[in-house]
Amino acid sequence: VWVPSKRVAVEFNGLYWHSETCLPERDYHDMKTAQAAAAGVRLFHVFEDEWRDRRPVVESMLRACLGLTSERHDARKLSLERLDPAALCQFFTDNHLDGFARSEVGFGLVDGTGRVLSAAVIRRPFHRRARAGDMEIARLCSAKDTSVRGAVGRLLRACASYARDAGCQRLMTFVDARHGDGHGYQAAGMVRGSDTGLRFWWTDGRHRYNRFKYRADPARHMTEAQVAHEAGVFRLWGCHNMTFSLLL
Repeated sequence: VWVPSKRVAVEFNGLYWHSETCLPERDYHDMKTAQAAAAGVRLFHVFEDEWRDRRPVVESMLRACLGLTSERHDARKLSLERLDPAALCQFFTDNHLDGFARSEVGFGLVDGTGRVLSAAVIRRPFHRRARAGDMEIARLCSAKDTSVRGAVGRLLRACASYARDAGCQRLMTFVDARHGDGHGYQAAGMVRGSDTGLRFWWTDGRHRYNRFKYRADPARHMTEAQVAHEAGVFRLWGCHNMTFSLLL
């Protein structure tokens, strides 16, 4: 899909047809995203299972890309609250493409009726890029079809304050290039760092599985590729992640 007036394009990626079985170039999606950006076009990728299983969230993200979000709010007019785990789990399950992520604490922007309009959760990172003293924003988003001006900045300040009080020196996060460019984080004061390598998942042609689900099995003297072949799955490559950080 190409919307010239908005400089936005959307590509629908079937799990089988866009896996390594049919696309031997692992950087296909990443290269296409970079070429679109060089032409001044924002390319938004949708995997088959996202459209099938999370369509309301995908539609909301597309409306945001096109500037068609119907509900608009100002973060300054909302209450900032520390949310309990159940409320955070429900919010991100309903509104974030990747669902909820286990975390240490979360904050939300809440209207007068008690409805959470935007939220963020942070945790101690477990990936190799993390440093001692880091805290990671694991999820941050607004409710479906809702735009909250200034939400990233206000939630970022709350997360930074908590992390600082916890003795951390840096707050960091990742942005998947399949969907965004991190402009909101940069506008709120975070600094872009180096990009990660390409993300990948395993797929059987119908579902996607976390890359850690199929690993080498030393007990059976099997490599990762052999374990994946035995399970009937193959790699599905995405784009790189951008990293952003804020010194505390």
